Amino acid sequence: MKWTKPMLLAAALPMIFGTAACSTTSPDLGLDRAVTATCPRSIAAPGELPPSEAFTLPDGRKVVPIGNAVARENMLLRGALVYRDGYRACRSVVIYAEERDEALRASRTS
Repeated sequence: MKWTKPMLLAAALPMIFGTAACSTTSPDLGLDRAVTATCPRSIAAPGELPPSEAFTLPDGRKVVPIGNAVARENMLLRGALVYRDGYRACRSVVIYAEERDEALRASRTS
């Protein structure tokens, strides 16, 4: 197959414009400070996980008292809910956006 000028141009243009469309910086979208002020910047654990209490039966089986198992499961659930609510309250998005805005400002000044 012989390559003609129009064929070469047709093959080269998508590569040229495809790479030109990719940018290393994104526009500074700005953040609504009234909204971001309500977002938590840290998440505190709801408490300490109770230590596991296991004992061995005479036949060699290890068991955990039901009260201890329930207390541990409840604490794990409370922790999961606290962290989930923190991320739902936009913690991760806001911190990412604030750090990105700072990096963009710094790259524009240098």
